Amino acid sequence: MWLIVQLLLLLSVAAAETDCDAAAAAADQETELRIVQIKEEILRRLKLSEAPVVSEASGAAPPSLPAPLAHLADPPTTSTNPPVHDDVTVDKVILFPVEQGDQTDASSRSALSFRFQLPSQLYAEDLSSAELWLHKEESSDNSEDFLISELSDNGTILFMQKITINSRWANADIGSAVRRWLRAQPKEIFITVYVSCSTCKIGQIPPISQTSDNRPFLVLSINSIEKSRRTKRVVTCEPKTRDCCRQYLNVSFADINWDTWIVEPSYYGAYYCKGSCTTVSSLSESKNSFQMLKRDYNDSQNKTVLPSCCTPHRYGNLQIIYRIGNQLVKATLKDMTVEECKCS
Repeated sequence: MWLIVQLLLLLSVAAAETDCDAAAAAADQETELRIVQIKEEILRRLKLSEAPVVSEASGAAPPSLPAPLAHLADPPTTSTNPPVHDDVTVDKVILFPVEQGDQTDASSRSALSFRFQLPSQLYAEDLSSAELWLHKEESSDNSEDFLISELSDNGTILFMQKITINSRWANADIGSAVRRWLRAQPKEIFITVYVSCSTCKIGQIPPISQTSDNRPFLVLSINSIEKSRRTKRVVTCEPKTRDCCRQYLNVSFADINWDTWIVEPSYYGAYYCKGSCTTVSSLSESKNSFQMLKRDYNDSQNKTVLPSCCTPHRYGNLQIIYRIGNQLVKATLKDMTVEECKCS
């Protein structure tokens, strides 16, 4: 008899281990499917058929933000909601020169030329500001005055602005010039900016860095409508939670081989909803009195109705910075993370 009891115990333990292994495999498969859906959704929002193949050519965008823009990688302090008709809101576009070289400006000074390609779907009225950032070479310790200009085909000065660089990085507001370029609205807008040094020796090449890490770049800030939302209490799933709750799901861009083109963030919490909506606590937590009244009425009438489901009630946005061609783009993807779940 004792041997039979031991055999039954061993069989029950083996069955439990098999059930656990099967449950773990099912959970892993579910997570993989959710990540596939998230990848497809990000590409759809960005209007990409596949993940961009990143080029390491000299004109390509760098794999990280330039030093003066490192703060852009910081997460937003509050959730924001872009216009409801847009799946994605572009906040900033960071352009790097597609060509650069040595030229002569309108004053016959030695100058550096930097050619930029503006986004084809950007309009002048959408532009909030445009800043040209320059880095003075470390070999130059003195404060220097630089002239930023644009010339027409016949050499006429269309735009000129003076900037003094005392440290390493400095920026100039060239929003008026960029708006004029955008109003021209050709299919492809290429603009060439000349940088000369008015305090350097005659014939001296301006001491502006052209290396990959410190080359000039143009930051376009795009107008967007944002509304703040109040943070609400959120029921997060715990190991023993049975009621409707928000389950954490971490998406690492390195694990899915997207870290070559998504610069920031390195990962994000997507979350999803799970749990039962049949318990009294889950219904009261959802504060959906209509659902409770409907349930009581149907119980009294012996009617069968479809049960409530644990579904997303409130979403948050995902801010990303990604590389595409010679651009770094900072965009806000609407409703990409679940912030609250509720029975409905």
